[in-house]
Amino acid sequence: MKKILYVASTYSHINNFHTPYIDELKKENHVDVLSKGSESTFNINFKKKIYSLKNIFSIFKIRKILKRNQYDLIVLNTSLAAFLVRCSLFFYRNRPKVINIVHGYLFGEKTNSLKRFFYLKLERIVRKKTDYILTMNQYDFDIAKSKKLSLNEPIMIPGMGVSRINEDQLENPYDTSKFNLLFVGELSNRKNQIELINSVKELKESISNIHLTLLGEGNLKNKLLKIINKENLSSYVSLKGYIERPANYYKYCDLYVSSSLQEGLPFNLIHALEFNKNIICSSIKGHIDIASKTNLVTLYENKKDLCEKVIRYHQNKWESNSNEVFEFYSFDRVFQGNLNVIKTLID
Repeated sequence: MKKILYVASTYSHINNFHTPYIDELKKENHVDVLSKGSESTFNINFKKKIYSLKNIFSIFKIRKILKRNQYDLIVLNTSLAAFLVRCSLFFYRNRPKVINIVHGYLFGEKTNSLKRFFYLKLERIVRKKTDYILTMNQYDFDIAKSKKLSLNEPIMIPGMGVSRINEDQLENPYDTSKFNLLFVGELSNRKNQIELINSVKELKESISNIHLTLLGEGNLKNKLLKIINKENLSSYVSLKGYIERPANYYKYCDLYVSSSLQEGLPFNLIHALEFNKNIICSSIKGHIDIASKTNLVTLYENKKDLCEKVIRYHQNKWESNSNEVFEFYSFDRVFQGNLNVIKTLID
């Protein structure tokens, strides 16, 4: 029986993406979880700012845990936790094997050069403590390969699996007299909802009944509300907060949009495709991968381009079918393949 440590910055990440894998691995191995959360085997209070002094103390805590338990394999998730755990392996004799599942590097095509250099430098520092990297989009795969961010060749996987959210007897939550746009995601600078709100300000001149619905919570909520009120957009933009079952919002929106600046594998786009929705989204990693698989996804380069494409769609409303794309990323399809990859690397 092998001893495995699963790692993420928060336990919610483990719960959302990895519980089925852990349950299956537990049938033949001993598996512990290290993350921020009382449900974890080891509760480590990771701080979001990577240079926080508390994170340095966490490195020493993790080091003690690893020495005490003598794991055979560490499975890393989320950039912060993955970096700190690998830092704890310096000067560690006979260290465990390390798999880093990259859900999305903290940089992409539109990241400024200084920030990109900083995060790439961190990955280079710990590359010799990384046996294997599993990536979820072509950009991250190419970076991992060209920059040699692991001791072995990176492996591309189609995410950890997206579960179907389709439900029967869904009620339409929208005002059907409106042309309804939807975006689901944390209210944050990374998701860039400000660009969508500013676009609606311009689009309402051409599409008088346009309405944008934003689902999600986040630290940008108050700022977004101030912009909406300042620009008199309360009739055109709604912040609905976190919705536990968003299926009816996906099903009945007229167009799905995403302004995100950085993604690994965007589940929100995949769920929109589950309901055969047309999508207009920013031209970034993750989005580009999905757009390559279906003509339902249209990429935009800037706010002007976004507005032009929304107007064009409103006038023409092109259609297609995206079931094959959803199935490609679905949990039922990818689970066993991903599990086999992990089991192979364990051995």
